[in-house]
Amino acid sequence: MKRQEVVAEIFLILAEFYKYPTEDFYNNIINGDVDKQLAELFKAVNYELETPQFSFWVRDFKGLRAEYSSSFLGITAPFAVPVESAYKVWTNDTSFQIPIANSKGYVMGDSALHIMHLFEHFQLQIPEEYAQMPDHLTILLELYGFIIKERSLQQCKVFLKDHFDWLGDFEEVLKKVDKSKFYIYVVDVLKKVIREEKKYLEKL
Repeated sequence: MKRQEVVAEIFLILAEFYKYPTEDFYNNIINGDVDKQLAELFKAVNYELETPQFSFWVRDFKGLRAEYSSSFLGITAPFAVPVESAYKVWTNDTSFQIPIANSKGYVMGDSALHIMHLFEHFQLQIPEEYAQMPDHLTILLELYGFIIKERSLQQCKVFLKDHFDWLGDFEEVLKKVDKSKFYIYVVDVLKKVIREEKKYLEKL
């Protein structure tokens, strides 16, 4: 596979972690397939990363779903919604004279509008379940998987810079959630992947 295809596969696998867990994906985690596949892909693109240990951190299937719900869905407070807009000022447009304009914690902000614009520009369709949160982490990761294969490396650089700079804040909120160790580990791996991809692009 070309490098772009390998990187796309890495990002698509990571995107699965931010979807509600299916039994098939759980089985792929618990039996070590995801760890092995990512380790091989990391090696193929020279990411300086250790073999992931998702199989070590995962709980039973019911427990994983419970952890996902408490971590991301707001079943209990606190929770860490995996949506970019929630961690950034809602809009930088000074013409908006509404109370939330300069506040954080709201969805469908500037970053969401930009993702909607990109989907329209690339003639792609946002899945219906993400229509009200187009900058959900799953969508961002899947979109990068498209951009790395279909667009210029400069566009890749810009996308990584503009749309993954909030992961540190997301991680800090997630650490406040009880029983979120698995997903804290997931975001830690994701941050390292983003770092390695940026490092590669900066050399070009």
